Amino acid sequence: MEILFAIITVIAVIGFAYRTHSQYSRNFYAACLTVIALFYVFFALFADQTKAFLWETLFAFCFILIALLGKRISGYLVAMGIITHGVFDIFHDQIIVNSGMPQWWPLYCGIVDIALGIWILILSHFANKQQMQTRAS
Repeated sequence: MEILFAIITVIAVIGFAYRTHSQYSRNFYAACLTVIALFYVFFALFADQTKAFLWETLFAFCFILIALLGKRISGYLVAMGIITHGVFDIFHDQIIVNSGMPQWWPLYCGIVDIALGIWILILSHFANKQQMQTRAS
């Protein structure tokens, strides 16, 4: 069921990006990475786990830093940050114990992150190609 909901979520995010004409916006995807990074922090807060909260905040800070740098430098960096967060999701239970996190969350979020990150890589590739063609004209 997590896989189905993850696919629906990715389609919804991509659809929203196109509907708002944000599909090529590094700002939009950097904001997505920022929100994605904060979910585990909120789970730790809800569970009232200080140790998990501190670790989740540290990791979230790293991903938010990647989002900010990617926003300024390259869509590729934002995409790789989201994909890296997907890998983090898959191994989250081995890294941090966070009882506030729903059991289904790592698989769901991992699929969303990896699929969305790959989509952004593809978009970044075509956006860069288009910019190069425009400059050559």
